Amino acid sequence: QITSGLTNADEHILSEKAGKLKEFLSSDDTIDKKSDDIIKHYRENVEPNGFKAMIVAYDRNCVDKYKKALAKRMDSGEFAVVMSTSHSDSQEWKDDYSLTRDEQSELLKKFTNPNNPLKILIVTSKLLRGFDASILQTMYLDKPLKNQALLQAVCRTNRLYPNKTNGIIVDYVGVLDQIGKALAYDLGNVSKTIVNITSKFTIKDML
Repeated sequence: QITSGLTNADEHILSEKAGKLKEFLSSDDTIDKKSDDIIKHYRENVEPNGFKAMIVAYDRNCVDKYKKALAKRMDSGEFAVVMSTSHSDSQEWKDDYSLTRDEQSELLKKFTNPNNPLKILIVTSKLLRGFDASILQTMYLDKPLKNQALLQAVCRTNRLYPNKTNGIIVDYVGVLDQIGKALAYDLGNVSKTIVNITSKFTIKDML
């Protein structure tokens, strides 16, 4: 248990910090600004080389917000959502996001096809493990991950593909400061594969 050994006061402080982080990461204004940055970076640095990208959002609500933000900035066929739904979700939510196994498989085939216009997948937990799409070069990471989960997510971008020399992680939450613990080797060895933009976007800028 993550709170084991903490006092009631410590648990309260931790809860407050978690709440503020969630509020910040799910802010409409924050997601709009990051969406602008993502599209600009993708159009200038990823798309010209024939590669594709993934946005890892904080939670399902943020996935929905990213989808709506991208809908204002891209053609509808250029992006798609892959995430889980539950029986308790509204019918509207299910209609928007439920995928059968066959539908998800077909969607991922489009993503891996260099000639298909689908360029960006928006996820929060699905596809972060075991999804191998060598055409995926860039991950826009907007969710706190650590240890093995972080390592597995980062590894999605480093599969071999023609003319692809490295994967790129654009870190919006600062988790790559801890990546050495997950990778178990010197961060310097992978520094050229990582774009850390925490100096570009700060909480003060986005609130």
